[in-house]
This record gives sequence, structure tokens and C-alpha cells, in this order.
Amino acid sequence: MQIDRRTFLVRAAAASALTVSPFIFGQACASSPDATAGLGRLLVISPHLDDAVLSCAHLIAKNPGAVVATVFAGTPSDGSVATSWDKGCGFSSAREAMCARREEDRIALAHLGARPLWLECLDSQYRNGDGAGDVASMLALVLQKYRPTTVAVPLGLGHEDHHLTHFATLSLLAQLSDVRWLLYEEAVHGRTPWIVENRIAAFEQESGARLQPLDSSMGRNHLLKGRAVQSYKSQLRGLGMAAWSPGTGLPEGLRQEHYWTV
Repeated sequence: MQIDRRTFLVRAAAASALTVSPFIFGQACASSPDATAGLGRLLVISPHLDDAVLSCAHLIAKNPGAVVATVFAGTPSDGSVATSWDKGCGFSSAREAMCARREEDRIALAHLGARPLWLECLDSQYRNGDGAGDVASMLALVLQKYRPTTVAVPLGLGHEDHHLTHFATLSLLAQLSDVRWLLYEEAVHGRTPWIVENRIAAFEQESGARLQPLDSSMGRNHLLKGRAVQSYKSQLRGLGMAAWSPGTGLPEGLRQEHYWTV
């Protein structure tokens, strides 16, 4: 089910006056190092099987025992279907792709000391125009089960599944006022010029949020993130990064991680 923006805004505004401040990992700031360490029970909401690690690996590694809930991790009823993306990643069917991608996700998160949780919503490439289901209700059950103290949510950049994940999760904000909420920039989609700035401006206009910049640094282990990222071999192939290895250093688009606290 697509989340209605007006419903989200009404709920969020009723909960509190929002203040959004960006955390930028990878950019030194002497004032408050490791600002996102020790966040308690961290739950990272990931649209797809790789988004959380590509975008939040430093954050996840800094909070051992974190849970990464991937929304669109389901296998279509016709598991024999083969999409162009899956073929480009080396798979012959959706069933083969999702089985392999879940294993990649498990290995990647193990490098970071985190645990996976896979929801059964279908990736847009498998939906054939059908709705994604009641994503908000599914996420509400996850929040109820894990009772996180901090939740990291994608900004909702560049892809309909990211958009759905963003609005579905934040529609629950008013119901969980005791939870600390972070927004994160999706690493791959965030490289599009002005997409982040435009999304932040839209969020500010839609929600009435007052944006107050705040930079924070933390200890970074690029080699550790590199090993985790390399676990997604199929997706790196699809992204044209099959020849990349952690020994050559993280690509520029993956070195910094960008966060905003709500």
C-alpha cells in the first residue's frame, strides 16, 4: 500500500515539532566524535538486500547486535521469472536471485556484527504493477517485536521501493515517541546531482521540519566496510563493479555516510 503523504505529515506534526540535523560520517569534526555509537538497540530499515550496508556500514558496525530489516526481500510466487536486472547480476530466475541475495546479506551483516530480518514484500521488478502490500503494518510488527531504541530510515531517494519504505516507516513515528529516529542517505541513489538537497527541502516543506545542520564524526573502518560490501557480489556485478576489491579502497560514493536525526 502506498503511504499517503498527508497522513504521514499529520501524524508526524501531531507528535512533535521536528528538528532534523545531518550527521556526516567520514568528515572529521572535533566537537562530538562517535556521536552515533552506543545507540542501544539499533534497527536499520533497508529497502533492498544491500542498501543498508552500502549506506550505513559504519553506523551498523559501531552498534554491535544491530538488526537490519529488509523490506523487499520476498520471492514472487512464480519463482521462475527472470528480470533484466537479475539476468545482469548472473541469475536465471527470481528464486535463484533471492536465495543468493539473502545469503549475501547474511554474510555481509555478519562482518559488521549485525543480524538480518527479511520481510516478504516483493521488489518492484517482480510486482508487475501490483501494490507492495501494507508495508507500514508489516514494519509496525517489526518495531513491536524488536522494540528498538534507535531506528534508521532511508531518505527515499531515486526508486519507488525506497520511497515506499521511507513513508511507510515514518508514518509510524507518532506512535513511537520514545524511539530515536535517524534518516540516512542511500549511497547509490544519493550520487544523483541535487537529489539529496531536493529531498531534504521537500521533507522540510512537507513536514514543517526545521533543519539545523550538525556534523559528527566516528571511527571508520573502510576495510571492514569494504569486506561487507564485497559480499554482495551479484549486485556489484549489476552495478558494473565486479572488478572492484576492498584492497583498492572504497569507491568515493561509499566512503562517506550521511545521516539526519529526527
